[in-house]
Amino acid sequence: MAQTFTIADGTSITWKPTGGTYSFNVTGLATASMFQGASGDLGASRTALYTAVLQTKFVSAPTTGTVVRLALAWSIDGITFSAGLSGTAGAVTNLGKINQLDELRFLSADGSTGVQLIAMNIRPKARYVLPVLYNVSGIALSSTAADHCFTLVPQTETVT
Repeated sequence: MAQTFTIADGTSITWKPTGGTYSFNVTGLATASMFQGASGDLGASRTALYTAVLQTKFVSAPTTGTVVRLALAWSIDGITFSAGLSGTAGAVTNLGKINQLDELRFLSADGSTGVQLIAMNIRPKARYVLPVLYNVSGIALSSTAADHCFTLVPQTETVT
């Protein structure tokens, strides 16, 4: 008898400027600037796989191929995070810290003024996590809160 593999989405965890599970206010983030979101708790018992999605928008059309870098900082206790980051949302002034984080992907700008999106699957490294966005696109991000969101969606795999 053949086995069936299914993946079910769990409840999304969101980081947004307003209205998210956690705070991540990257509105108007200038080029050559980095911002960290607030610490999120994935739970003592968590799934082994998450879909991570970054949605953002630029204030004007960026040059095609310029990038925004997405990374995560992890913590086992919710206090001590990778690269010495705090669990509180705010600007990261030491731009070199990006090299000490779990860098996920670059969002390579497509040259449009519309919302841009990247998605990937990740495996959690610890219970607590926070997103970090480093804008090296040459263009500031939009100042509209609804244009920006980082989402983690737990994925549960089942074999029947």
